[in-house]
Amino acid sequence: MKSGKIKLLFLISTLVLVMIVGTTAVFAQDEDRTPGSGAIWTTDGSCGDLSQDVNHFARGHHVHINGSNFDPGEYEWAITGNPGGSSADPGIAVASGTYTVGSSGAFCFDAYTVANDDGGEYTVDFGRKNDNYRVEPGEATVSIGVAGCAWTPTGGSIRAVNLTINNAILTINGVGVFSSSQTINLPAGVYTYEWEAVNKFFEEVGETSGSFIVEECPPASVTVVPQTCSWDELEGSSTDVVLTISNAILTIDGVGTFTSSLTINLTPGTYNYSWIANPGYSGSGSGSFTLLECEPGKADAAVDVGGCTWDAQNGSQINVTLTLENAILTIDGQDYSTSQTIKLSPGTYPYTWVAAPSYTGSGSGSITIYGCEPASVSVEVGACEWNGELSMTPVYITVNGATLKIYEGATLVHTYGPGSYTIDLSEGSYTYTWTANENYTGSGSGSFSTVNCEPGKSDAAVEIGACVYADGQSWTTVVITVSNARLTIDGKEYIENAELKFLPGDYPYSWVAINDDFQGSGEGVLTVGACKPKEEQPDVAAGGLGPSFIATAAPAILTISGLGLAWVLIKNRTKKTN
Repeated sequence: MKSGKIKLLFLISTLVLVMIVGTTAVFAQDEDRTPGSGAIWTTDGSCGDLSQDVNHFARGHHVHINGSNFDPGEYEWAITGNPGGSSADPGIAVASGTYTVGSSGAFCFDAYTVANDDGGEYTVDFGRKNDNYRVEPGEATVSIGVAGCAWTPTGGSIRAVNLTINNAILTINGVGVFSSSQTINLPAGVYTYEWEAVNKFFEEVGETSGSFIVEECPPASVTVVPQTCSWDELEGSSTDVVLTISNAILTIDGVGTFTSSLTINLTPGTYNYSWIANPGYSGSGSGSFTLLECEPGKADAAVDVGGCTWDAQNGSQINVTLTLENAILTIDGQDYSTSQTIKLSPGTYPYTWVAAPSYTGSGSGSITIYGCEPASVSVEVGACEWNGELSMTPVYITVNGATLKIYEGATLVHTYGPGSYTIDLSEGSYTYTWTANENYTGSGSGSFSTVNCEPGKSDAAVEIGACVYADGQSWTTVVITVSNARLTIDGKEYIENAELKFLPGDYPYSWVAINDDFQGSGEGVLTVGACKPKEEQPDVAAGGLGPSFIATAAPAILTISGLGLAWVLIKNRTKKTN
């Protein structure tokens, strides 16, 4: 009996001991994965012991997770940005996975390469243990480089501008906002800019504002200079013509194309020519010259019409080239005995010529020359009024030296000659074109809108107008038309019709009803392009016996909305709800 009790007690004691040992083993295994047992630390680029723990990392460096005194098994791990504003990745796991610890309880692995957009503090979790590290502030830099130039007669000088942007946001005033390196094209002008780091985890290096200049392409030039006529019994009359060509291509109709300076020999006749600058240079021109007969004892003469210039004091002045060979020519009441270029006003001019003493020959003719006074057109949109049935808006029109046509869609609304007019138009979108009349120069086109002013309704429109190059910048007229609305564009608010000047760039806008008594809203993006400088440049100067041609200058004098010239780009995306 006693023996049986002893055996029972021994069995119970053994079971209790086994339970105690088993429970202790389970607790030990859990404690290895809880604070107080095991440890982790981070090293940079390679494994290391605890004394090599690194808590600051640079972008692009490798984060190694190290640990010791862990039980064998599979553990989850993650690297997570600390919450709030302390990390560029708040609450986001930038790396995670599982890792199997061997029997030694120690481990190390390359867990993560610090990304360029990381910043601030991060927590490293392995099982139930954790560590942390900070990403050192990176550098934010911006550089702007102006490169090669391209030129066209319609677009002017355009240069490639290289933007190198690292961890920054660049604003070029009047152009746009840029956050990555790229190449853009800009017309000649002076541009201002400012930039800032993309966030607080990058430090700005260098000046954060400034300006840069996009210069005009260097000018090309061409001169065409006839020399003295020579006579040969077999070949007859011929004249050397000296061509001086700098960075340009010259074409003489019926003769050929020339890219470098040389002297050519031509027979009598009238020759037309044109030239354009080589890539990377600016300029173009055209003109004509006349070569005469010079048979001994014979006289000859020619009259060529050249270019026109205009100013407010003298009006239109046209170059007329007189080419004389042993002759006396009479035009506009004056006698001329040597080749030269004179200036005449628009009109029709008969002329005669006779041989100088000891020579024979005579002739007569007539030339009609036209002026080049700039024509102008203005179109001004007034305030909308509700007549009980329709919204009607007065439009004030002034036309000088031109013919104006207004369209609604494809329908011609009206044609206007020189004068001042007021017309009433219903709600809608209108386009117009104008061309200069005789003795005037210039052309233009544009658009305008008339809005809805029905009681209780609001409406607004944004229209682009003329582009004018001034003070080294392209300035474009933008006209705002509002009716019971509040429109915001370029950071400013408008509750009345307004005419503004904008530099090239994208301009988001939106409008809402002016108060709760009205309904309506809308939004869009206005994209304003650039225009080239308008300059009066001498064309090919044909010295000696040839003409001197001055390129006609035909600027459009545009005073208000809608006179957008051909090189103005407009993308007006509108969403409107009424």
